[in-house]
Amino acid sequence: MKIMAVLNEQPFLFYGFLFISSSIFTFQTIFIIIAQEFFWLLNIQYSKIIGEKIKTATLLNYKIKKMYTRSTLIILSLIISSRAFTQQKLETTALNRITFVKNDTVYRFFILKPGKKVNAKPGLNYYWFKPDTILITNSGYDGRLLNGEYKTFYPNKNIKEYGMFDEGLKTGEWKTWSADGKLLQIYNWKKGHLDGKFIIYSIDGKINQQGNYIKDSISVRKDKENK
Repeated sequence: MKIMAVLNEQPFLFYGFLFISSSIFTFQTIFIIIAQEFFWLLNIQYSKIIGEKIKTATLLNYKIKKMYTRSTLIILSLIISSRAFTQQKLETTALNRITFVKNDTVYRFFILKPGKKVNAKPGLNYYWFKPDTILITNSGYDGRLLNGEYKTFYPNKNIKEYGMFDEGLKTGEWKTWSADGKLLQIYNWKKGHLDGKFIIYSIDGKINQQGNYIKDSISVRKDKENK
């Protein structure tokens, strides 16, 4: 009934389809075309009814696009700022990284950035750098303090020693290896003091000594003879 009402309102469709059906198309084809025309006309009427809704949706879509554009610009700004900061940090890190060779040992470590002052504490050994030299002085320093990762290597490129510095003071776990890669020693440091477990290995990998330090004093020590 609805299809007929639409066709009555649009007589050219009705006569057109009769003419076509009588010449070329089958009944099935005519039905498909009529259905398409019907839904097209229905869509026009529906669009008129919800015109205001369409306008509202269009306005909302515009606002979303505007917000998306602003968000994109903010994200791009953050990315650019982050890259600039990262580049600056990398350049600073490169300036603070030192590598040199002395007595067949390769030294690779980091030092404090220029201008940063550290108040030395009495009784502690400070490690600091001058060109091609690492110096150790008690209760003070006169150069750029070692700060961060510290590594030394044998001529065969095997690691010799690894540890960390915090403003010139040894900190954390320190390890030493032989030239053929065997672990020899493990010591723990805290703010320039020997503090924590230590182990000394023989060349064949067995434990020779082990124990614990508390602020440079051995609290427990076990030799291999006492096992």
